[in-house]
Amino acid sequence: MMIRTKEVTAAADSGAVALTTESDTDRNAGRSVAVRNKSGGVVWLGGQDVSPENGWDLPDGEDISLDLFAGDRLFAVGDPGVAVSLRVFQVGV
Repeated sequence: MMIRTKEVTAAADSGAVALTTESDTDRNAGRSVAVRNKSGGVVWLGGQDVSPENGWDLPDGEDISLDLFAGDRLFAVGDPGVAVSLRVFQVGV
């Protein structure tokens, strides 16, 4: 079993930041990811083109768990003026 944690940060209004890397995509099948928002504002989760208009909102202090499949990549962007600060916990085989 593989367990990995990391902090992901990005400056306010800097665009989408990757929570999973390109090299993760082939290994993502069967992995679960938990994401906790520590940004002080709303962060939006989704694909590479994530925005407040098309993403899944994650309020400050909240977390979400997702199951990933091969080829999946996860990105985040903050509300306007909100710097992204997330803790990512990934478990898999």
